[in-house]
Amino acid sequence: MTDETHATPRPKRPRLALLGEFSAGKSTLANALLRQAASPVQVTATHAPPLWYQLGQGPVVQITDAGEERPLHGDDINAAALAETRALRVPRDAGILEQVDLIDMPGSADPNLDPEAWAALTPLFTSADAVIYLVGILNERGHHRGRGFYVAHEALTKSVISACIEQGVPRLLQMSALKANTKAPSDYLKSKGLAEAALHATPTSSLAWTIFQPSVIFGPGASFMNRFASLLKLAPFMPLAKPNARFAPVYVGDVVAAFMRALSDTATIGQSYELCGPRVYSLRELVRFVSEQLGLKRWIIGLPDPIAKLQARIFDFVPGKPLSTDNLRSLSVHSICDENGLAELGIKPTSIEAIVPGYLSAD
Repeated sequence: MTDETHATPRPKRPRLALLGEFSAGKSTLANALLRQAASPVQVTATHAPPLWYQLGQGPVVQITDAGEERPLHGDDINAAALAETRALRVPRDAGILEQVDLIDMPGSADPNLDPEAWAALTPLFTSADAVIYLVGILNERGHHRGRGFYVAHEALTKSVISACIEQGVPRLLQMSALKANTKAPSDYLKSKGLAEAALHATPTSSLAWTIFQPSVIFGPGASFMNRFASLLKLAPFMPLAKPNARFAPVYVGDVVAAFMRALSDTATIGQSYELCGPRVYSLRELVRFVSEQLGLKRWIIGLPDPIAKLQARIFDFVPGKPLSTDNLRSLSVHSICDENGLAELGIKPTSIEAIVPGYLSAD
C-alpha cells in the first residue's frame, strides 16, 4: 500500500492493523478506537475490503491492486469493486488518528479455513507497524468435534506469528480470553491456551508480543450484552444454564486503552494481562440487569446441570448455537481476574452501569 495521494502527501504515521476471523470484533474495536461508528460490523469478508483510516477530511479513496487511487463518489464503500481493490483509504477526524493510521482488515468468512489459505490474507498488512490479532470463535460452524477451535485459535495464530516475522511486522498484540489454559475443560479455552503457548515459544527478539486475557467485553457493538438483549425479547421467561457462573465484564474502551498503553510501553513486551471490570456478577445478575435496561419483566429460570447439558446438546444443532456443549464447559470456569492488568497499566476500569444504559434501553 502507498500512503501518498496525487494531490497532497500525508505524513507517515505508524500503522496499526486489526486482524482476525469474521465476527471476531475487529470493527467493534475499530469503532471504539475511532470513537465513532465508522467501520461496518457483522460484515463478511466478501463484502468489505481493508478499511485504512487516516487523519483528515475528503472523499474515500479506492487503492487498486495496480496502486492507482480513485476517489469514490458519495463515500460509499460498497461502490468499489472488490476484485480490484487493495484497500479503501477513509479520512476521519479522530484523536487516535493523530497517533496512528488504523487498518481494519477483512475477516475470514469461514473460521474453519485451513491455515495456509487464511495466511494468504496476511500480505495485506505487510506495511503495518503493529498488528492486533483478535483470535476468537465462540462456536464452530458445523460439527467438527472441536477441530474448528484449534484451527481458528491455535493454527491460525501460528500462521500470523510466522507472517509477522517473515514480513517484518515488529509488534503483535494478541486478544486471548480469561482462563485460557491448555488443560481447560472446553475446546474454546484449551485452544486459546495453545495459541498463548505458541506466543510464549516465540522469542521477543523475533516478535515483540503481548497477550491480553479479558473477561466478557461490553460496549456498543459487542455481542455479550446484545445477545441477551435479543433473547430476552423473545419470551416472558429465560431458561438459563449455569446461572451462578461469575464474570467481571470489561468495557471495550478500557481494552482499547490497554492496547494503546502496551504499544507505547516496551515493558509490556512478553507479558500477559488479565482484563476485568470493577465488579463481579453472576450470569443471572447480568441477565437481570439487561432486562431492566430494556424495561422488561422476565422470569429467569436457573437450570439444573443435567437439564442444562440436555439443552446444550439440542442447541448444538440449532443455527447460531445459542448455547453449545462447549459453551457450557467454558461456563464451568469463572471468568474473573486473579490480578487485574488494568490496574498495572494505570487504567481505571469502567462499570457496566456507567455505559450499558447508554446503548441498551427500553424502546
